[in-house]
Amino acid sequence: MATDRIAEEITGTITTANERGLKLAGEEFWRNVSKFVDDVVIPGKGTRVVLGLDKAGFIRHLVVADTREHDPETRCGENLGVRSDNAGERPDKDCQIRRMNALSTATAILLSGGRAAEIDAVLFAAETLERWVTR
Repeated sequence: MATDRIAEEITGTITTANERGLKLAGEEFWRNVSKFVDDVVIPGKGTRVVLGLDKAGFIRHLVVADTREHDPETRCGENLGVRSDNAGERPDKDCQIRRMNALSTATAILLSGGRAAEIDAVLFAAETLERWVTR
């Protein structure tokens, strides 16, 4: 079994992917799937994953980190900062309030200490906070 050979687990968001491997946010190198496994399916860009790596750093196991994103009972609408394909649908008022609070908190955290905050960093932090609140 491929999971018997896992030496390390890491979590990250896919920034680039193809059929043989992927890059995670904050990393400049590719992580390739081990040639000894055939059941690893690489999801698309923007998906948060947990990777099981062998001693050589090859992917032996991959799991989507938060499947609740697709569950309407635990997530409101689409990811932060991304418009729905269905432009007529708007998140309910509770969802909007939760997102505004997440954005405010993320901005405050990133601006602490007088640092400038990039919009992508604010949106990523807000989405992480929203996910934590709705866990």
